[in-house]
Amino acid sequence: MISAERTHETGDTARDRILASASPLFAERGFDAVSVADIAHASGTSTSLIYYHFADKQTLFETAVLEAADLMESVASEALSASGSPAERLVSFARAYSNLLGSHPDTMRVLILSVANLQGRLPNEVLDRASAIVGALAATIEEGIAEGLFRPVDPRAAATALFAMTNAPVTAQALAVSSPPVTASYEDLGERMAELFLRGILA
Repeated sequence: MISAERTHETGDTARDRILASASPLFAERGFDAVSVADIAHASGTSTSLIYYHFADKQTLFETAVLEAADLMESVASEALSASGSPAERLVSFARAYSNLLGSHPDTMRVLILSVANLQGRLPNEVLDRASAIVGALAATIEEGIAEGLFRPVDPRAAATALFAMTNAPVTAQALAVSSPPVTASYEDLGERMAELFLRGILA
């Protein structure tokens, strides 16, 4: 029999609130130091409701990571499939991607945490999402080369460089690495990275 609490709140609202509360906890303390009771308290729900939506803490963590990775890939895909020249789409990608990660530092930390131990299926799935983004960037760069806009560089290597450049400032901030404070918006920071990259490949 389903409890009254489950009957009252079993839709996406409760599930989303649980995920939204879990990510900051995982990001701050790490997976092992967070209990289901901690997540229940932070989300204003109960452990029984959490177990209604998720089989266990590992499943909850994996769901949070994969949904973040899906969002990351979706934002990249939307920017790179928009109208505009290849160069404009690369800038659009860098702006949107940097804004997504920079405005959600907990999500960035959880993604980093998920690949810290390169074992099991989760790191591979997250890395597959990143590889898909690099592939889409490479296709855009290849298009620019074919149109004579970019120099004849290795598209995959160039895409990997842009992806790394876009990630680096946001990752440094997320990990509290010593770096100059961000005085511009994350969108503008991403655009600066893209412009630096384009200087190296424009024909």
